[in-house]
Amino acid sequence: MIDIGPAIAELLGFEHRQLFFQPAGRSGRLVADAAISDTPDTIPWIVIEFKNYNQLRVPMHWLVSWEEALSSAQKDIGAPKAVLLSPTIIIIIDGSRRFEFRPAEVDTTKAEQILSLIGKGAVGPAQDRPPPSTPTNESIDTTFRLTRGRLRTLLDKVTTAVTSVEKGASLEELAAALLGSATFMRVKHRNLQTASAEIDLVIEVTRRKAPSPWDDLGRQFIVECKNWAEPIAAKHVRDLVGKLQSTRLMVALLFARAGVTGAHGGADALWEVRRAFDSNGHFVIVVSLADLDAAADSASFAEIIDTRIDQLRFNIA
Repeated sequence: MIDIGPAIAELLGFEHRQLFFQPAGRSGRLVADAAISDTPDTIPWIVIEFKNYNQLRVPMHWLVSWEEALSSAQKDIGAPKAVLLSPTIIIIIDGSRRFEFRPAEVDTTKAEQILSLIGKGAVGPAQDRPPPSTPTNESIDTTFRLTRGRLRTLLDKVTTAVTSVEKGASLEELAAALLGSATFMRVKHRNLQTASAEIDLVIEVTRRKAPSPWDDLGRQFIVECKNWAEPIAAKHVRDLVGKLQSTRLMVALLFARAGVTGAHGGADALWEVRRAFDSNGHFVIVVSLADLDAAADSASFAEIIDTRIDQLRFNIA
């Protein structure tokens, strides 16, 4: 579909010269298929993703993954508008508003609505683009010595993985590199096959010179990695708690790309996390892609973990 880019730009009222393929974001990465901008040195008005999927209905987990990538590209590149184009669905993000169209159902009225959202008349004046930032060699924080640039590279592998094997391996690699960079942690086992289950990572906590949120949580903990487009459901949290019970450990880090169900209302998996702590003092600490993205930018990963521990221990919403 990327071949129709010039025609799309023309239909929207832009010139061919204003269409740029594979633009780089503020992080310096190539973040999208295309963007519409006045010049290469101005902030794009619109960032575009093309998906050549011809089936009538797009699987929900694909759609969630596509929109996640589109929003990430829009944020990184600084564009006020973002568009996903496929033969069966058009999604437009305009600030906090989201619009969805089916190409086969687009009539004159809907075509005018699309133009009012992303046509040339809907964009503001061109603004100079700030110079792209390069991956930094600064460590995430004083606890985790992995550099933000290395974490960003590992995050790119997580978000661009295609097969199930690649998805699982990329997130496990990130978790091992991040946790193993702490001065008081080491990866003791990877893909440990027990008599009843497989454990992605076993982390051993060694002696520390200064107080740490890990002080009273045991000498070892386990890590589960779920590089899934959908939030993790209650069943998988229960399975993870079962691994804690069978190993007599107290802490599990759940690296879950989309978090867990119930995080935005309701209960489900989030309730299972709470129940595990209330019943047996088990800590299931959820680390989402948003947390990792924040750590790759400027946040302290140690403080993120400390906050999660306090939320469980003191039942903070």
